[in-house]
This record gives sequence, C-alpha cells and structure tokens, in this order.
Amino acid sequence: MPETYPFQIPATFSYGTPAEVVFGIGASATTGERVAALGARKVLLIADKGVAAAGLTVGVEASLRQADVARELFTDIVGEPTGRSVQAAVDAARELGPDAIVAVGGGSSMDTAKATAAILANGGTVLEYLRRERQLERAGVPVVAITTTSGTGAEVTPISVITDEDKRWKGGLSGPLLMPRLAICDPELTLGVPATVTANTGIDALTHCIECYANSVFHPYAKTLALEGIRVIGRHLRRVVAHGGDLSARWGMMWGANLGGLCIARAGTGDVHALAGPISGMFGVTHGRALAILLPHIMAFSLPGAVDAYADVAEVLGEPITGLSRVAAAERGVEAVRRLIGDCPGALRLSEFGVREEHIEALTEDGFSRGNRATNPRIATRDDVAAIYRAAL
Repeated sequence: MPETYPFQIPATFSYGTPAEVVFGIGASATTGERVAALGARKVLLIADKGVAAAGLTVGVEASLRQADVARELFTDIVGEPTGRSVQAAVDAARELGPDAIVAVGGGSSMDTAKATAAILANGGTVLEYLRRERQLERAGVPVVAITTTSGTGAEVTPISVITDEDKRWKGGLSGPLLMPRLAICDPELTLGVPATVTANTGIDALTHCIECYANSVFHPYAKTLALEGIRVIGRHLRRVVAHGGDLSARWGMMWGANLGGLCIARAGTGDVHALAGPISGMFGVTHGRALAILLPHIMAFSLPGAVDAYADVAEVLGEPITGLSRVAAAERGVEAVRRLIGDCPGALRLSEFGVREEHIEALTEDGFSRGNRATNPRIATRDDVAAIYRAAL
C-alpha cells in the first residue's frame, strides 16, 4: 500500500455496506434460507429476460421454493433501466405486496430492484423522484441483490441509475435508503457471460476503482479498496476475456467489481462517469463501453492533478517504475490502462456509435452539468469537456 493517499485535507468520513455480503462459489444456492431469515414469505424476483432465458434464476427459485418462500418472477426490464421500465416493476410490486425484493442480474436488475423497493414504500412515480419533484423518506422492504456480472458493483451501492427517456437524460436515485439489505456474489453465475459483456462490465469496475482512487474525496477506507480493486482487476481482466470458463478468473473479477462498488458508494467517481452519462442517454451506448472509450482520454487530461494516484496505478498494474519520476510513473499508469482496454473487445471511438462533431455541443452541455465532476482530480472547463469528447471521436 502506498505511503500517501491522493488527497490533501483530512476530514471526517463514514462508510457502510449492506447488512451482509455473502461471497463465494455456490453462494446463490443459499438464497432461500437467507431470504426467509429476513422474515420474508413472498418476494418479487426481478431479472431481465436474458438472465431468465440463460437459466440463472432457476437455482435461486429452487432455493426459495425449498425455503417455502413464494415468488413472482418479473422480467419486463431493459438493459439500461428507464423511467418506464422501472415504473412497470413498481406497479408489479404494488399489486403483489412482497415482503422482500430479490434481484438476479447485472446493474439493470439490481438498480430496478433498489428503486422499486424505495418507491413502493414512499409512493408516487419513478419520474417524480428522477426529476427531483419528490424525495425518498422511508426505507422499503429488504432488497437482496444477486449479481450475475462483474462490473457495476450495484449489489453494494446505494445508487439506482435510471434514464429519463423523454428528456434523453441518464441520472438516477441515490442515498442510504437504496442500499440492499443482503448481497450475494456467486462467481459461478458469470461463467456464461459473453466476452464483450465481460469486457464492458470489467472496465466499468476498473473505472470505478481508478476514479475513486484518484478523486479529491478524503476517504481512506474507499481509497484502500479502490487500489486493491485496480490490482485485482488488472491481474484478471485479460484472462477472463480470453478464457471465460476460468472460474478462478471469474472469482477475481467479481471480487474486483465488489471492491469497486464498495469504494464508489462512499467516495464517488469523477469526469469519466460524468461524461459517459450523456453518451448512454443520447446514443444508447452501454455504460461500460462509454467508460472504456473515455477513460484513457480523461486520465490523460487529469494527470496533472493525479500524479501520485496514477503512479500508484502503474505500480499495482505491474509497470516497471523503479527509478522513474512520479510524473513519468503516472504516465506509465495511463498507458497501462489504455493497453488493458485495448486488449479487450469493443469499440474504442465514439464515432463507431454515430457520434459526430455536430453532437459535441449537446454532449458538452449535459456532461458539464454533472455533479460528480466536482471531485475529479483536475477540474475541467466547458472547453475542456468539449475537447475530451472531440478527442474520443
């Protein structure tokens, strides 16, 4: 662990996680007994159609059945949750009246479940909360988050990312009331994830860790988790993309993603997430791929304010930095991340998704307004944001 952290002014900090995180091969088989221990006898089981079709809910449903917990399966959700798709889940929950909500899937299923439980308890519609017309005041029924990807870390974050389709704006809900009660991380559930999805979700986790480690937020707990997450992901990402059946690599990536979720839950992110939101909202680019395109460009821009942090990144990614200045080591860190992303499948330019010069102004207007920009290690001007988008074309 480096002797210094990338921040200057000590401050009070706090941290929290779900009441329990269960991590291990086969852990999802214990879902039923753990849900029953929460006092639940009837649950809404949320999973997207792809997860259900892949059979990933079968073992969970069998476990619930064995524990005498009734369940209703809801699969009417989309890959990037929208106001309408989450509202459909809320409506289903209101009709069922569950004692708990169980999510099986990636960020879309887990974010849908977290928002559904909170809105079910507080009334109103999804858009009222998304547009800040109402605030969450009461905790909902327990959410049990069972992740089937290694990326978002949503199983351990109090965040639900949702797109307002009418405004083509990607935002979301956040706060302690959205934290899952129980997270179950079973690497076996990720064995069938395709290489491109594995890459996108893995880069999402890597971005969480890098942004959290380099940003200006004082949080030693989060910084420690973030740096370890970078090391673990750097060791396993190439291997898991090349050999998806390697359970050891799958375990490592799920652990790295979990660390990424834990660290951003308390210390947040920065410009990469801020500027990725408009790309997903306007062009439908998956979150992880938007991050993959932007991360090297924003690291290069941010380097003057993140020299020590990026030098540490280089070290944990195995770069030879002995004898280098901290600036040179930091530059090695940026290049190491660029190579790691380049070794994974997926587009590397925004133009591959139809983004053109004429879209830069709208992207800049949205990206520049995002709150997580305030903690980026180097504060960008509006012209800087436009230049970053332009460089990524």
